[in-house]
Amino acid sequence: MPFYISGKEIADQKEIDQVERVKHLKGRGIIPKLVIIQTMDSTVIDLYIRVKKRYAEKIGVLVEHLQVSTENGLKDTLAIANPDTNIHGIIIQLPLDQNLDQDKTLNLIAKDKDVDGLSFDSIYTPPTAQAVLWLMERYVDDFATKKIALVGKGRLVGGPLLSLFRSKNIYPQVFIKGDDLSKLVDYNVIISATGVPNLILDTYIKPGSFLFDAGTAEENGSIRGDASDDLYKRNDIHITPTKGGVGILTVRALFENVIQVAEKLL
Repeated sequence: MPFYISGKEIADQKEIDQVERVKHLKGRGIIPKLVIIQTMDSTVIDLYIRVKKRYAEKIGVLVEHLQVSTENGLKDTLAIANPDTNIHGIIIQLPLDQNLDQDKTLNLIAKDKDVDGLSFDSIYTPPTAQAVLWLMERYVDDFATKKIALVGKGRLVGGPLLSLFRSKNIYPQVFIKGDDLSKLVDYNVIISATGVPNLILDTYIKPGSFLFDAGTAEENGSIRGDASDDLYKRNDIHITPTKGGVGILTVRALFENVIQVAEKLL
């Protein structure tokens, strides 16, 4: 078995901290609230939202779940939610209905409530990027000096990760579609964020490497990462588990942003 890069210990610490901060906010008359807008039906989307609702309940944050399917319906919903001072975060759960333009849609959210950090000039760190950084800081000693490879630089995960790294003067080698991924064997730390199941093969990862799988894709009604199954049979690498790795911390990072919005009102 590989050495698992588990997010559970960090997640537990974040949960304890967030519970206390929410209690403090409520004591000051502020009840943190997140609005989740869903635009299409999907078992995986339902799972994502369920996980968020369950965690919000644990830490005392209110969640309002709304479903819309048209651009006009979305605009009307945001026209109410954006200026509402009792709402501290708004996310539009991805993926979107195919009739909606992703960039245009995400930029409808008020900048100070864009807790997913996905609008072009968002002031918040996207939760998945933050989750990966938390894991790297915990598990990879002096990781800024390591040879780092980032596979994928998409709008949702890879791009935000690249921006976050560069803000810390870390410059990973970026691999995009069509690049020779066998060259990953030259790197100590690999972050994959493509959403392409089984993209990262066993032969690409050398012994002693750290593999952070931040990819998510729906496959036969379940969520898969980018790493091939063979990688989970090795005992000479460090890898995020299929459950309890990046995902568990992504949820904590999302609510970290929601709480920060609410704390600005203190």
